[in-house]
Amino acid sequence: PEDRFFKLVQRDQSNPESSILGRCTESDLEALWEYVQSDQFKEKVQADLQLAAGTESKENLIPIYALRISSSSSGFPLAQDLEEVRITSSDSEKNHALLITFSDSGAEKWASITRLNKGRDIAMLSKGKVISAPRVMEEIKDGKCMISGNFTESDLMKIKAILEN
Repeated sequence: PEDRFFKLVQRDQSNPESSILGRCTESDLEALWEYVQSDQFKEKVQADLQLAAGTESKENLIPIYALRISSSSSGFPLAQDLEEVRITSSDSEKNHALLITFSDSGAEKWASITRLNKGRDIAMLSKGKVISAPRVMEEIKDGKCMISGNFTESDLMKIKAILEN
């Protein structure tokens, strides 16, 4: 608690299994990135830990994610591995989800990643920012996945636009 990190990041204790460490004000974000690059911070954390900001700011607070970086990023699906991204909703029109279909090569990568990370969050990044960090419930073998949760249609439209560009 005495560390500068926790003076810049308000801890988020809503879900201890979440990859979100906390939230940082937009005005403190630059100071946070400077501190994270310091030797003082690096000596306290695992070498494979990386922090990333989320894309969405709510009430002037940006989520800060803890990411474990794989030694090989070649196993992760990339934009070119996506075949289709679409939004669906339930009959009540209140529950929205994002449906993603991968190419054959993307489906193989996604199956491997989801098998290794069952029960964990997987961060989806664009330009170094986390656009979503869904929890993997099971291995996804068929190249089709659904991201659901407390999303508005507008939230999913933004994610869809980022994934398609």
